[in-house]
Amino acid sequence: MNLDAPTQAARVARARQMGKKGESRKMLVALREACVRDEGAAWLWTLYGARLAENGRLSDAEHALRHALWLRRTSGDAPRVRTTQALIDELGTRDSSHLRTSQFQF
Repeated sequence: MNLDAPTQAARVARARQMGKKGESRKMLVALREACVRDEGAAWLWTLYGARLAENGRLSDAEHALRHALWLRRTSGDAPRVRTTQALIDELGTRDSSHLRTSQFQF
């Protein structure tokens, strides 16, 4: 049980608000804070990686997505391992503006 869940939800909500306002840097900071608070949340690391990629920070995006991949592998989540690996593969082969992140709505 994650006792920090309300705080985590508030951070993700704040990130969503910043993204809607076009404040990408603040959005990324809020997502990073959420990831650091709950390092075991693969979905957060995936979301953070996708948003980094959308903002052209491909190296940081790859790092975040690789952390998410490791978490998913250690938890035995095979379907999401494949999806996360596909996102990482896409980073290396496509421009960040083409990264498919529509499934990461938050």
